[in-house]
Amino acid sequence: MLEEFIRHKIEILGIIENVEALMRNDVGAKDNRLLMAKEQLISNCFNLVVIGQFKRGKTTLINSLIGEEILPSSIVPLTSIVTIIKYGEEIGCLVTMKDGSEKKICIEELPEYVTEKGN
Repeated sequence: MLEEFIRHKIEILGIIENVEALMRNDVGAKDNRLLMAKEQLISNCFNLVVIGQFKRGKTTLINSLIGEEILPSSIVPLTSIVTIIKYGEEIGCLVTMKDGSEKKICIEELPEYVTEKGN
């Protein structure tokens, strides 16, 4: 599956470069959207948004995709704020406050920041 992803990624990067070359030859312009798509592909960065009704298993699905029980889940509606998960070599949490400041926390403290009760 990873090999297929890499093959598609290389193919798409080639297409983007071809389109950029055609645009330069035809109009001499650059499209920032192509550059952004290229940068996201190179960095392996994408957004997957999970939305749905309360208590329908969104958090359970995300934890399953991650392969770890990182996000808190419960019988009552729990997660109440936007939570961004990024790949890293080690598990860690960085909380961004409303004022823009950031705070490193341990994974066990996560419910204090992302749940209805803790927020």
